[in-house]
Amino acid sequence: MDGDGDLSTTTLTITLSDSGLAAANDDATVNEAALAIGSNPASPAETVTGTVADNLSGGSGPYTFALVGSATGSHGTLTLNADGTYSYTLTAPVDGADADNGTNTVDNVESFTYQATDANGNTITSTITIDVVDDVPTANADTNSVAEGAIAT
Repeated sequence: MDGDGDLSTTTLTITLSDSGLAAANDDATVNEAALAIGSNPASPAETVTGTVADNLSGGSGPYTFALVGSATGSHGTLTLNADGTYSYTLTAPVDGADADNGTNTVDNVESFTYQATDANGNTITSTITIDVVDDVPTANADTNSVAEGAIAT
């Protein structure tokens, strides 16, 4: 209202946009040598842990995470917790054209899709990819001797 009582009307428009979510893929590596049949079965390297929460941006927290599909792959099992932490355990050796039983890393052996959800219900899917360091069998020189006519044990 102005000094002599006249009213003036105006419109104020405020536009809000949802920032949405963005997520980068996660990549983890396990070592085949740590399997019970591997070249170093005492090693704990057949299991890898990580978090996908640090790959997420945008949206509004808190965030929750869940697998889309099976947690059991061809060579192991993934556990994804609601807070984004995960562990993958290799349970079977990698045998195939790319696996040459060398000290190479075989990329993209397994992949698991997960969904992230923010506090506003926005969702996005992304992938955890597992690479495997293929172990090398170790040959050891063995010798034994036996006297003529005796039985070797």
